[in-house]
Amino acid sequence: MEQTEENVQNEQLQNKNAFNPLVLGGIGIVILVAVFGIFLSQKSSQNKQNVLTASSENISQAGSDTQNSPQTSDQFDNISPTQESDVKIVKVEAGSYYYKPNVIRVKKGQKVKIELTAVDMRHDFNIDELEVRVPITPEGKTSTVEFTADRVGEFEYYCSVANHRQMGQVGKLIVEE
Repeated sequence: MEQTEENVQNEQLQNKNAFNPLVLGGIGIVILVAVFGIFLSQKSSQNKQNVLTASSENISQAGSDTQNSPQTSDQFDNISPTQESDVKIVKVEAGSYYYKPNVIRVKKGQKVKIELTAVDMRHDFNIDELEVRVPITPEGKTSTVEFTADRVGEFEYYCSVANHRQMGQVGKLIVEE
């Protein structure tokens, strides 16, 4: 009977040892899934917040422009005060569904140099009516284009990458007399 009891204890010990790696593996998988889920949730929440912030900035800036109120200085922070032989240099930041500045003012006949920096993802810059195109620019890179603002009016600029334009990545070039 002692032999049998010892065999039973050995069997239980073997079963316990065989079970432990499976339990530990299962627990490990559950932990990995939970951590990954939390990471994705935080990333999604952060992206939604970035889109909401960018959209609200564009809406508030667009709203102030449509009411013909004076332009705030932050809309022109990226416009260089220096001129290269009568060329107005405009530094444009392209990010997740926004341009900064989203309103640019120039004079008719003025030469304009757009320096587009893609701060995230790939972006471009287009003004169809003036045939202005900055090629798709990779994240962290800068591309430029020069043109002469030869017509008075308001012209939309936009990003043609994927659905960026539909998500609100637009701005306005205003050419004044």
